[in-house]
Amino acid sequence: VDHEPRPEGGAEDGYYLRKDPPYRAANRPFASPTELRLLKGVDAEGYRELVPLISTLPRGTHLNVNTAPAAVLSGLADGLNSADGRALVEQRLRIGAYENVAEFLEQDLLAGKEIVAGLLGVSSEYFAVYSSAGVGRVEAQLVSAISRVAGENIVVLSRSGGHL
Repeated sequence: VDHEPRPEGGAEDGYYLRKDPPYRAANRPFASPTELRLLKGVDAEGYRELVPLISTLPRGTHLNVNTAPAAVLSGLADGLNSADGRALVEQRLRIGAYENVAEFLEQDLLAGKEIVAGLLGVSSEYFAVYSSAGVGRVEAQLVSAISRVAGENIVVLSRSGGHL
């Protein structure tokens, strides 16, 4: 059992058990992005900024450099900033989709940066499908997490009213 907060400023059971209602530190990967709200130091504003940029996919899922937003690309390595992230997206728009990760990593902005190529990819297996329907004054929203298994079969992983 891990009771030592890491990194410095982190929190474990001692902090979370004093909350109202109390809960224990999960010490596991998130099952849903909404769990971010349970972390010490994450307020409503921080959550709203981060939630469009995160997902809770299985370990080993690659970051698709052909669809990642600028804010995510700017976090690929130390020394990249938000302007670099925007430039990477602009370059992607000019050339179209990258054929492979090596082609993406050849960009001048990434020269000399320590980027773990094994975490990157140029395609996606997981998707969020947002749908809404209305009748009169009533509107319903549904978010479905789906997976494209082996590139062909589509599997619905979960459905939720509004958020994954």
